[in-house]
Amino acid sequence: MAERNYQAELDVLPLISKEIITVGSEQRNLKCPTCGGEFNHPEPPYLKDGNDAYEANWGGRGDLIVVPMWGECGSRWQLCVGFHKGNAPVFARVIKSCSDETK
Repeated sequence: MAERNYQAELDVLPLISKEIITVGSEQRNLKCPTCGGEFNHPEPPYLKDGNDAYEANWGGRGDLIVVPMWGECGSRWQLCVGFHKGNAPVFARVIKSCSDETK
């Protein structure tokens, strides 16, 4: 089996704001995984086919939906939904940390 090399898969619960942001709904903000900033923007999502063989570059064998995000803080990160044996794990990955930004 080929060596799997994928980025750290972070828990999404700390990335969801505790406060409801819209009256009359249950909407919450996504926060930057590095600094907690709430000004984040999506890029076009894409699907990576895992071919039931760990080819989607995550901890499961199935497919992976990736929503690339960028924060006004300078971060670049991904919100991911994997698929494996009927489960749909959700996680985040930091591509570029805003804490690495030169101030």
